[in-house]
Amino acid sequence: MNILITGASGRIGSALADGLQGRHDLRLTDRVIAANAPDLSCVIADLATDDLAGLCDGIDAIVHLAGHPNSRDWAIVDEANVLASRRLAEAAVRAGVSRFLYASSIHVCGLLPADVPFSEDLPYAPDSPYGVSKAMVEMLLRYAAERHGLSTVAWRICSFRPEPGNARELRTWLSPADMVRCAEAALTADLPGFSTLWGLSNNSRAPIDRSGWDRIGYTPQDDAQAHADRLHSAGFDVSLVSEWPLLGGAVADAAGF
Repeated sequence: MNILITGASGRIGSALADGLQGRHDLRLTDRVIAANAPDLSCVIADLATDDLAGLCDGIDAIVHLAGHPNSRDWAIVDEANVLASRRLAEAAVRAGVSRFLYASSIHVCGLLPADVPFSEDLPYAPDSPYGVSKAMVEMLLRYAAERHGLSTVAWRICSFRPEPGNARELRTWLSPADMVRCAEAALTADLPGFSTLWGLSNNSRAPIDRSGWDRIGYTPQDDAQAHADRLHSAGFDVSLVSEWPLLGGAVADAAGF
């Protein structure tokens, strides 16, 4: 496949580009090249302002990772998350792209209780301007699927880390290797319309409806529980479901509109 990865110099983007390299033909783009990825061959583009037609020409699938993470500034997320995503979806439809995999977030449901099971029918409960922007783009992609026939996947990435860092992440962790496995499955499965997909590893502490995983053939291999003893030795109370009462953790706990 010819795959466009936006936000390619970020933490997830650079790890995904490494994981998919050699399996697919990749076109990478970002607004800047991250300092930790100086050798990345990347098209510099601002999705909110630049002409995107050429960026999407000849592309089979898009992994849209670009955006501003965890911002509580409405103006920033309006431009970097919502406007940029709308313009990219429009360009994808015009270019005949088949699959659009969008990096949504656990924060679209962040005001739900911390112990809620992960299912495809969880109600929207965004916990921040960032979470609201992710939910808005999910609705945009449902529209693009139903109105224009673009196959879209809202990939609700949880805690992407090399290792889980607290008790909460024993439920919400997504390992780098499982992130690549999940993206590969979501990009290549027969998956018409709009779908949601939880970005989690095979965490034994996380009750999850696996029907979405089964539908695309995603079989995660890593379990955050393997890190529980390390976290306990570091002083974390691993008997907790989470250090915060809400699913969004510290983001949901922060003050502000």
